[in-house]
Amino acid sequence: MKSNAIFPSAYRKRSARFFHHALIIVGIILFTTGNSTAMDQGRTESALPVIVIHAKRFAFIPSQITLEAGKAVRLVFVTDDITHSVAVPGLGIDMPIWRFRSNQIVVTPAATGDFAGECTRYCGIGHDRMKFVVHVVR
Repeated sequence: MKSNAIFPSAYRKRSARFFHHALIIVGIILFTTGNSTAMDQGRTESALPVIVIHAKRFAFIPSQITLEAGKAVRLVFVTDDITHSVAVPGLGIDMPIWRFRSNQIVVTPAATGDFAGECTRYCGIGHDRMKFVVHVVR
């Protein structure tokens, strides 16, 4: 006896059709609700001001930047030679900057002040001179 004989043909067709329609409905719901949020965030984040910071032995260029409290900005870190990293604990920044790639973060500083940062990946004998300062003003 064939395994298809367990369920009648009409039942198999109905359940397959139901499953197909359910997948389509779930897909439409996920696409419309999930994508509109992602699209709105993409529009918002692409409109942010961008500051590009280069890391190279043994400096960040520029070594100081100024941000406004409460305003979001995209920081793009690029390495010009080897893998580095940047950490600015007061702003919650701690990330690698991989060789031949860039890494970015969106920051919205809440408090004013000067926030010290540095390279946290050993990159040679002048590593301790790789300092970075973020000035946050009102």
